Amino acid sequence: MKEKRQNDASILHGLWALVFLLFIIAAVTAPLVLSGCSLQRTGLRPPLSEGIAFVSQQGQQDNINNEVYWAFRDGSLQINMTRSQASDINPAYSTHGNQIAFASDRTGNWDIFNMMDEGTPMNLTNNPMDDLEPAFSPDGSQIAFATNRDGNFEVYIINADGTGQANLTVSPAGSMSNNRQPAFSPDGSRIAFVSDRDGGMPQLYIMNANGSSQTNLRIDTASFYGHPSFSPDGGRIAYASNVTGDYDIWIMNADGTGVPTNLTNYPGASDIEPVFRPDGRIVFGSDRHDPNFEVYIMNADGTGVTRLTTNTALDLPRLYLPR
Repeated sequence: MKEKRQNDASILHGLWALVFLLFIIAAVTAPLVLSGCSLQRTGLRPPLSEGIAFVSQQGQQDNINNEVYWAFRDGSLQINMTRSQASDINPAYSTHGNQIAFASDRTGNWDIFNMMDEGTPMNLTNNPMDDLEPAFSPDGSQIAFATNRDGNFEVYIINADGTGQANLTVSPAGSMSNNRQPAFSPDGSRIAFVSDRDGGMPQLYIMNANGSSQTNLRIDTASFYGHPSFSPDGGRIAYASNVTGDYDIWIMNADGTGVPTNLTNYPGASDIEPVFRPDGRIVFGSDRHDPNFEVYIMNADGTGVTRLTTNTALDLPRLYLPR
């Protein structure tokens, strides 16, 4: 009888061990969305630049409050980084992986905020007009952004601590052209941006990081060209365009030479907001499988398209606002 009890106890312990093991496996492999927590001190999460940042409305009852999220490269472990009652958009992280900048309307208008990992966001611009679309310099010391403080939108630059703001594009007096969506080259010497200064639809421009030598890369004012992002080697620029009727992700030489290549070419869908990752792949937003946008990733030649987010809310890499 005693032996039977011991056997029963052994079986029971074995069953509990199996249940515990299955629980651990499920916890590790299941998609996880976290809010209000920090994993930095535990060492469970790699630097920001080793994952993806994106904007999401998930978890919002009215689907109008945007939050900045971070996730692993496969879309797992999605963490709400901003957790505010305001809209937080346009995330950009430093290549060193310890800073994330974003635009927020928490002050009543759009300002640029900088946050060390998951610390307290610092308002860098604190201007009564709108400041949007931050982009880090490669060394993390400066941030380019778009602002309408001069009446029209101009590309400005600011130190990462909020000092030293300067206008880079400097439109002629009385000009109503808009200059937006700055993106640094990997070596920090150039900035791609979008401007409608030639009339018609916005076009892709490039300039030196001090604002000199502003050049139109694609002169086609009948079509939209925007959302530029440099490849890790600086030789190419990915962008979104509706030149075929639908919005697709394209890639071109950074000096404007050669023939651009359509990477997505998905009929009936809008593919927008490409962001090159350090590993050479491109994150982008698409509504190809959902009426709302989701975040995808692909190789730089357009192959290997993989969906990273799956929910009923909007998810986009940057969430650029209309001009």
